[in-house]
Amino acid sequence: MKIILKQLYYICICFIVLSSCVPSEREHTKTVSQQEFTDLRFGMFIHFGLYALPAGIWEGDTLPSGTVAEHIMRLKSIPKEQYRQLAKKFNPYNFDAHKIVVLAKQAGMKYIVFTAKHHDGFAMFDSDYDDYNIKDGTPYGKDILKELSEECKNQGIKLGLYYSHVRDWDEYHSVDKYGNNWDWDKNDANRNLQTYLDKKVKTQLKELLTNYGEIFCLWFDTPGDISKEQAKDIYDYVKKIQPACLINTRIGAGLGDYGVMGDNQIPPGVLDGVWECPATMNHTWGFHCADSAWKSREDMLLQLIDLSSKNINYLLNIGPKDDGSIPEESVDRLKEIGKWVIENGEAIYKNGPSPWFQEMDGIRVTTGKDALYIVLLDKCMEAITLYGLKSEVIKVTDIHNEVSIPYEYREVKDLDLPELKIKVPDNWKEKIFPVFKVKIKGQLQVNDRPGQMSSGNIILQAGMAEVIGDNGNLQISGMDGVIDTNNWPYFATKNWNSTKDYLKWDFFVTEPGLFHVNVISVSTVRSYESYKKRWESIYQNNNDFNKLFFTIDNQTVSGTIKGKVQISHIRSAYRPEFINRFGKIRIEKPGNYTAVLKAGFINPIDTDGPVIYEVQLEKVQN
Repeated sequence: MKIILKQLYYICICFIVLSSCVPSEREHTKTVSQQEFTDLRFGMFIHFGLYALPAGIWEGDTLPSGTVAEHIMRLKSIPKEQYRQLAKKFNPYNFDAHKIVVLAKQAGMKYIVFTAKHHDGFAMFDSDYDDYNIKDGTPYGKDILKELSEECKNQGIKLGLYYSHVRDWDEYHSVDKYGNNWDWDKNDANRNLQTYLDKKVKTQLKELLTNYGEIFCLWFDTPGDISKEQAKDIYDYVKKIQPACLINTRIGAGLGDYGVMGDNQIPPGVLDGVWECPATMNHTWGFHCADSAWKSREDMLLQLIDLSSKNINYLLNIGPKDDGSIPEESVDRLKEIGKWVIENGEAIYKNGPSPWFQEMDGIRVTTGKDALYIVLLDKCMEAITLYGLKSEVIKVTDIHNEVSIPYEYREVKDLDLPELKIKVPDNWKEKIFPVFKVKIKGQLQVNDRPGQMSSGNIILQAGMAEVIGDNGNLQISGMDGVIDTNNWPYFATKNWNSTKDYLKWDFFVTEPGLFHVNVISVSTVRSYESYKKRWESIYQNNNDFNKLFFTIDNQTVSGTIKGKVQISHIRSAYRPEFINRFGKIRIEKPGNYTAVLKAGFINPIDTDGPVIYEVQLEKVQN
């Protein structure tokens, strides 16, 4: 059985779990609201609630810096009545809705999503459901959301609302695996999720959709075991009140108007449809006084650029302190990010993704109406080379002016592939992520094949492979019609549990030589730290590690997937990546080649099998 995944990508991705509400871009069936959402590209997430008071510390015990502080009620099993006492001390007198919206605009953000109710059940708005809300139950005594909604309207920013619709630790009837099972027994037959949905959820959703003007999107979270009927009922309920309000896929049961990646999750390839990635500035969403692992301005800009090139919006979070003020680390970084975004917005807003499926070494690409935008990430590159652009190039310029930049365009006859080579201007070495604008004539056309990149390296991603096998178990996630809600890596191998299954790539080489073979694997454990224990529990000695063989042109190197050498990467906060070095292979001449990755041994204890993102051929010498 052979499945050519590159072809399947364009066919099957349309039937992904959320395909009924996130149509394929190639079908041009986005609604007006969905297209508007995609055009915005960059938004601000605000996680603010009672959890800002403990700020990651409870009864003298500090949560590890990699732990999400807004989950402190669950992580410390704080009784409901004890946690409720925080409301009596909650007084965010420094919350300034005007300054926050101004800050969002300074950062180049086009929309804001605010946590109206998180898992702790406390309403950050004026709710008639009960007095456990910021207006009636705190010394602050005002409706923060009303202030924010008015400012968004006045300053022309779209407003979205986060609402935890299944998980509510303050509610007896909110039954969930990670619900409040310390005050109440999860198996208590009297607890009924539907009762909670009918009484609290619908009451508060009606308030949010009635009292705060136009709501651009509703950001649901952690759907747990919600049934399709329950999720559909909530979906329809929202649409009845505000038909244009977009709903994310975390409502559950495969419903929703736009897809949401796992937290901080960035796939290695382009996604079809309408997508968003929620991301943190450090490890946590709510303010955590002990979390100082702030990402740099460059890291967050790279995330924005990377996501835009893959057709995914970037929803970047701030977590205000208990007094409502924004941490200076967040403010400074957002202002710095904004300088680049506002200057180079032409390459980000209202643009399509890269026409090449997989990401490229040293650059990222977005597409405009009649141009490609190439963002230079690697300052050491003297020139960039793109293979497969079939459209006629009119000229290449700096995005900021019309001064021509030297380039060469030719057909590589031996490969039947066009080559565009652009010289990197000398004065670009001092710039942060400078942008080429490549003007093209007519419709954009690309021959999309894996092969050698400007750096000399070759990256063979799982999403570009052909899957070959007899039992059909081996899949590439994100291409099998399944959206995994547990942050399973997109475009990585899944269910590789037979040595009869393998991956095959056809690729091209323009500059032969010696290459290191590195296989990039991904942890199957959704955790910052526990993957180490998971690995140790599965593998007792080196002989038990999954063993793979990589072959090109009758040369084979092998290695074991050990999960020991971790990569410093930003694809996901929850699933570490590892580099597994297999040895070296020499490619003697330019041309088209075939590579295969086979499994010699798969540990039967490891039910997930080896999870592989890609094989990297790292250029050593000519």
